[in-house]
Amino acid sequence: MTSTAEIDRLAAWYDRAIAAQGRTTVGVSGLDMPAAGKLVAAALQDSLPPAQPLKQAIDDLKAYYLEAASAFPDPGSSRTRKAWLWDETILARSLIALQPKLAASADAQHKILGNLTMIPATERHRLV
Repeated sequence: MTSTAEIDRLAAWYDRAIAAQGRTTVGVSGLDMPAAGKLVAAALQDSLPPAQPLKQAIDDLKAYYLEAASAFPDPGSSRTRKAWLWDETILARSLIALQPKLAASADAQHKILGNLTMIPATERHRLV
């Protein structure tokens, strides 16, 4: 499965979550989720985009995934949804793979994103 397919697969669950909650935290990047996923994929493959738009796309994607998971038939707790995100998704594997590239960047904002804000402290044990 690709990140685009994963994002598409979550769309119906995300729509259900928004209908039930009446709100979303997704949208700070101004990108739709397929475009946000493509920005992350491009950062992995090519040169890094500016840090702020990348951070906003990543934040939107994490929120999208967690909001979608809240509408699963057995959504569990917020803790189990976060575990699902970091244990089972292509997004998490992509972010973990992107971290060293950001940390090694000459740009200070990329370093901050890679070393401090992209991966929560509770998930930093996943970094090799």
